[in-house]
Amino acid sequence: MATSSFQLRYLSPNKVAAWLFVLILCLETAGSAANSVDPFFEYRWAHRLIIVTELETSTQISGKAEEFFDTYPCETDERNMRLLIFKTNSPAFKTLPVEMQQRLGIWLVGYDGAVKAFSADDSLLSGVLTYIDGMYIRKQELLQSTSKC
Repeated sequence: MATSSFQLRYLSPNKVAAWLFVLILCLETAGSAANSVDPFFEYRWAHRLIIVTELETSTQISGKAEEFFDTYPCETDERNMRLLIFKTNSPAFKTLPVEMQQRLGIWLVGYDGAVKAFSADDSLLSGVLTYIDGMYIRKQELLQSTSKC
């Protein structure tokens, strides 16, 4: 006890403030780096994503995806799903992982940020709710609360 109080006595408030500033700066930089590398960082562990990547002139897949979310609002909300649409001519498209830039279609991305499923057309939508319901975390969610849909 005497040793620690002796050491603290020699740390000036300015030194403590400087060390806290450096620590906060390091934490901010780490968060910013993760965010710049991962375009879906803000959704991680909060939402499952349906990501549509398509040509700027096409609305075939994005239209079907929007229709799906409009038809099943309760089901998509209950599963914490979000729809993100990226057109090939948009600046945001360039921030996507290379795999998503090279293969246009519909992607299911899980809470962990990993791709769970892909289809080059809208066929993924027909079984996506069942697919998600088979995931471990979704099963745990169902154990904790009952479906409202």
